[in-house]
Amino acid sequence: MKVFPLEKLVSEKSNKKQISGFLESLGWKNKQKGYTLYYKCIRKAINEDGFLDKLAEYLEIDSEEFQKAIDETQSILEADKIRLILDTIKREKLKLNGLEKSFEPYVDFFYKGKDGGMGWAHGVKHFKERTLAEVNLSVRSILSKSENNVTDEVLNEIGKVIEKHSLENSDNNLCEILKYKLYTTSQSTATLQDNPGKFNFDSSGKPKVKKEND
Repeated sequence: MKVFPLEKLVSEKSNKKQISGFLESLGWKNKQKGYTLYYKCIRKAINEDGFLDKLAEYLEIDSEEFQKAIDETQSILEADKIRLILDTIKREKLKLNGLEKSFEPYVDFFYKGKDGGMGWAHGVKHFKERTLAEVNLSVRSILSKSENNVTDEVLNEIGKVIEKHSLENSDNNLCEILKYKLYTTSQSTATLQDNPGKFNFDSSGKPKVKKEND
């Protein structure tokens, strides 16, 4: 998964123990929710409730260096968003002209609903589209580098992408994510040979050894 400048800077200036201590200093008794907010803020450069300001102060990171990393991250995110929009438009044009490219690998998740109220189904659909867009860009990049060979190492790398998605979105009020599935047309190797192109991951991003044939 792409590591943005802000996340890279924070990783270089801290360790897991320090981040855990920082979350405790904010009164987060539920570490899972604390880490969800942490990843959301540093990966999206969002200073929610002054979270980033407090983080920089706690880790004693130079304010100018920290702000530069925030600006660079926001610029990359905006460029990625524009590229995603342009790619979508391009695919739609190809589809209209009967020239749509072959199937592209993607990740989807299965869930249990938390609310069945008005607009709930549309909300979940939008939530999926919004949060999985970046995941699928990362997954396609990983598969492209491996020349579409799905090895155990590749699955573990994709699992890390899924894990971050799970952590960042575990506190959403629409659904509980139960598991993820990777759909790919690539040929697998090693212990995953003859797989038809579907791989399961649990809700924490851990690949399931058994192949799925349907």
